[in-house]
Amino acid sequence: MPKLKLRVGVIDRVKELRSIPSDAVMARMIGVDRATLNRVRNGQEPTGRFVAGAVDAFGMGIGELFEVVASDDADQVDDDLAA
Repeated sequence: MPKLKLRVGVIDRVKELRSIPSDAVMARMIGVDRATLNRVRNGQEPTGRFVAGAVDAFGMGIGELFEVVASDDADQVDDDLAA
């Protein structure tokens, strides 16, 4: 089953372009805590709340922030991050 993943590096690019001072501030803008932001950044599938919050906070489209990956690819990303 396909999974939704945050595009690699997008959080850091948005943070820099918008002059967001910290992950804690970015997480508050999205409406989640910093731990959730970090989990999604590290490859965990985002919740609907995270997706909606990020799209709303940054005025970007879902496709600009996230990508759909095949389950096998998502599992490989998770394995790579765990290594």
